[in-house]
Amino acid sequence: MNEFALLPLLFARARDTFRDPRAVARWLMGLRIPTAERWLILALIAVVSGALAHVSMAIVAGPFAVPAPIAMALAQGVTLWVMVVAIHGLGRWAGGHGTLDDTIVLVAWVQVILLGLQVVQIVLALVAPMLAMLLGLAGIVVLFWLLTVFTAELHGFAAPGAVFFSLFLGSLVLATLERFVFGLFGLSMLGAI
Repeated sequence: MNEFALLPLLFARARDTFRDPRAVARWLMGLRIPTAERWLILALIAVVSGALAHVSMAIVAGPFAVPAPIAMALAQGVTLWVMVVAIHGLGRWAGGHGTLDDTIVLVAWVQVILLGLQVVQIVLALVAPMLAMLLGLAGIVVLFWLLTVFTAELHGFAAPGAVFFSLFLGSLVLATLERFVFGLFGLSMLGAI
């Protein structure tokens, strides 16, 4: 498949993610992408996400008041890695049957959807800041909704409410730990790199 045929497919799957996320999760898990390439895709997404987050924050707070794009990409990469390990490991611990490879591709796809929302949010921040803020809140809802549905499909869990609660609680713990660890290394202060 060439890149010209790939883009319409990806846009169609992005649209389908909102219509039937479980079917898209099954499609993603059926892809035969080698493990190393899955990690590479996740790393590339972290870089793009870090750059877009830097641009978004610079629009709101000014270019010298935000961490450097490299620091933001590293923080995003660590967050995605921890998310993959936690969703896979804790899901298996709870009796799920998902594989690490499938977890990587599902987390990567959620981030691709969020990147699309982030681009729209940046544009809105320039012309309608209040709408951009509302889209940011909608992005959080989309994140938890997709992670809940994808994790349930990944591990074969029948109770999405329990999956959502576990993801929400895990996110709070993860955010607290990351803030502490990144603070120890001064990453929250990196704006001049």
